[in-house]
Parts: sequence; C-alpha cells; structure tokens
Amino acid sequence: MEPPPDTPPLSEEDIAAWLQERIAELLEVQPSVVGQHDRFETYGLGSSDAVFLTGDLSELVGRPLSATLAWEFLSIADLAAYLAAVLRGEIELDDDRIDWDLDARFESPHQ
Repeated sequence: MEPPPDTPPLSEEDIAAWLQERIAELLEVQPSVVGQHDRFETYGLGSSDAVFLTGDLSELVGRPLSATLAWEFLSIADLAAYLAAVLRGEIELDDDRIDWDLDARFESPHQ
C-alpha cells in the first residue's frame, strides 16, 4: 500500500489537516472546533472511532498502523509530526505501533 516512488511524502501539515477534518467529521462538528494541539482525550472519541480513524489514517499514509495509535500521542500535532518523520525516513515506524491485521479485524460503519 506504499505510494508510488515519485510521490513526495505527506507533510506534517497535510497529515494534521487530514486528521483535523476526519475527527471533525466523526464528531459532526466544524473542523475549526478541533484544535491540532488539543489533547486527543478532549474530543471524546470512543474506542471504535479511534480504530476507524487509525484505519483511515493507515490508508492515507500507505502503511499499517496500530489500532490504538491515536491514544499513543497527545495531540493531532504530535501524531502528525511522528508520521511525517516516518514518511521522510527520519525515524523508523515503531513495530509496537503497527497492527498488521487491522483491515481483517474491523469493518468501518462509516463506509
């Protein structure tokens, strides 16, 4: 699920904006209500929302990610910075944050 080799990696800003939009969609609020530096816990997302969010994020970045990834970082900004650094090849994706069977175990009700 890797992007084509000539595609530049998503930037931290791209990932943060996508997360802000997706969380707003899940909460049924305007994206401006979702702050990129707010703690994830302030959004009141349920565990199933977090799993679906991470599944969609995995598709966006073209890499398998842990279903609990949203709970492993404090904010959208923190998660976006981590993923952008992984995509730029600056750090390795932590295997503890990977769930290889995410698609096989969960089916999103948002499809």
